[in-house]
Amino acid sequence: MRNKLALDKNKYTIETKSGDLDVALQDDMVFMEQNKPEFFKTLSKTDIAKCFDIDVVCKNLPIVIGSTGLHDIMLPVKSFEILEAMTPNFNEISSVSQKFNVIGIHAFCLNQERIACRNFAPLYDIPEESATGTSNCVLAGYLWQNNIRKSEYIFEQGYTTGSPSEIIVRLTTNGDDISKVLVGGRGYLVGEICNVDLQ
Repeated sequence: MRNKLALDKNKYTIETKSGDLDVALQDDMVFMEQNKPEFFKTLSKTDIAKCFDIDVVCKNLPIVIGSTGLHDIMLPVKSFEILEAMTPNFNEISSVSQKFNVIGIHAFCLNQERIACRNFAPLYDIPEESATGTSNCVLAGYLWQNNIRKSEYIFEQGYTTGSPSEIIVRLTTNGDDISKVLVGGRGYLVGEICNVDLQ
């Protein structure tokens, strides 16, 4: 909207079901504030064993339910190759989502250079999402909590759906505590947008 409609401010507020959230324009990127991440139940490998066609779980990190407003299962995967190749069982993921009252499963793999993700929420008619801001905010908090600490995380998503995205999450911290979470990135316009009255 800034590119097409010449927005004249660098800060806005958006009303969501999770509350009023700040939106900030920084250079060619847009960031939205999120609720601070919270973490709940730790799951076992057997809880999600039927959700994928192969054994995917990385044993070095826990499987945890987390939220910045929407609950998701954070699922660490063994390798980038497995993350890309694994085939979801949407019926099983829906059943697990119902059982644990979550939106879906946010699967990820990382090394020192990159973090890649896949997000599955078939219970809400989203077989696989190409860019998931809320889940990646939870993932940033999860990584921080597990001593993989950065002030800015860059998450790759959407490559398996043909819609690659790069989601940036910035954390403001005070010691071990996260005090603020921003998620954003660069947007690209495909096609035309409708007329919008911003008054």
